Amino acid sequence: MALGLLFRKAVVVQHDGYQAICPSGIYLHQPGAALCTGHFQSGHYLECFRCQAVEVSRWRSFRNIVLMFPRRWLAQRVTVNIGASDHTGRRITLPRTRTIYHGIQDPLSGVMRKSAVPETVCFAYLGRLVPEKGVDLLLRAASKVRNSGRHFRLKIIGDGQERGSLENLAGKLSLGDCVEFLGYRTGDQLLEILAGVSASVIPSRWEEACPLTAIEQMMRGLLMIATELGGIGEVVGDAGLKFPPDDTEALASCMSRVIDDPALIRTLGDAARRRALQVFNKEEMMHQHVELYSQYVHAGGSARE
Repeated sequence: MALGLLFRKAVVVQHDGYQAICPSGIYLHQPGAALCTGHFQSGHYLECFRCQAVEVSRWRSFRNIVLMFPRRWLAQRVTVNIGASDHTGRRITLPRTRTIYHGIQDPLSGVMRKSAVPETVCFAYLGRLVPEKGVDLLLRAASKVRNSGRHFRLKIIGDGQERGSLENLAGKLSLGDCVEFLGYRTGDQLLEILAGVSASVIPSRWEEACPLTAIEQMMRGLLMIATELGGIGEVVGDAGLKFPPDDTEALASCMSRVIDDPALIRTLGDAARRRALQVFNKEEMMHQHVELYSQYVHAGGSARE
């Protein structure tokens, strides 16, 4: 950013996180992984230092806070800031901000989708196993659904620092016969697993900017159950079931609703795919970027007056 401004070039900054307002970039307050209340913007720099010092050295915490000042100052002066969602733009509070959603290639182009309603509903979580992702919340909700006498399966796809404690929690909740921890999977292995999934659950505790995981699963036509928080709720829109963050009862209610009315798997799955194709397709993302750049850059690459 500094070099671009120094040489009077048009500078466009893409914001896929909260590095412009948070030294750690994820806008969570540690310990406890609670949503940040805006400590850096409020000038509570000591609180920022304490937050980061939970996970990194004191030197790195100090360095990250110091670097925030030139980063924010420069971001306030660039030509355009791009937010990955409307929520991101509102949160970073920078001038000249516009939204361009992430876009991906349609993974089902030319592929026939399955239409049969499964005998047993299968939920899945796909992502890192870290505290802010809320997988423990999903396990506790699954326990409530199980205790209500409903039958289902739950696949946990991914790995991370919390895997051991989450497996222990599943054991304590007596979920061993309906929950599988499958580890990190990619390629054909992942596709094979997802082929048997009825609904994707995103129980995050943090305000994800524009989760690609949600977009990918919506594009595949999976029913989405997601936290109404940050960019997650915005991405899912009206094409899925949503619940308040950290609300175990509400998540359990969403899961129970799908089990009791499996027709939702198809109807909301179709709605999710339609929304993804319309809002998050790769061609539209590329078109918006090219259109934006063409407004500010001559053929020689310098900024317009």
